[in-house]
Amino acid sequence: MNENNDDEEKKKIEKEIEELLNEIGDFPKKNKKIYTYLRYLLATPLRICKGRITIFFVLLRDLTAKISLNQLMISSIILICFSLFFRRINIFLMQWLFILSSVLFIICFAGLTLFSTKKNQKKYWRGRMINDQDESLLKKIKRFFKFKKD
Repeated sequence: MNENNDDEEKKKIEKEIEELLNEIGDFPKKNKKIYTYLRYLLATPLRICKGRITIFFVLLRDLTAKISLNQLMISSIILICFSLFFRRINIFLMQWLFILSSVLFIICFAGLTLFSTKKNQKKYWRGRMINDQDESLLKKIKRFFKFKKD
């Protein structure tokens, strides 16, 4: 008798577990249409904007790849001169143009002095590579004192 009761209880427990699992498995499916619709409504404008932003940055990258720091520095000097000579046209606008072009000049100057690319360029003369790298001050001092000891 106990075995029959145990079997019945096991079957009842198994049925309850299966029913609970089936209910849990159906839970997201009931609201799935609402979630997918909301996700679609939110994702569509983002997808459109993402495509436009990507195109904008690609065009901006292609445009700025052709402009060097030297050209930006010269253009900032021209803008500074323009803002100083034509100040009477619009004082407020020319004041801001002067400030922004001065900031651009300082940034370009710092970029040219700090990130000079001439150090990494290889020089060739008659098809042979020339090694004319400047020695650091520390190496020059060491070489000077080695020469004095001999």
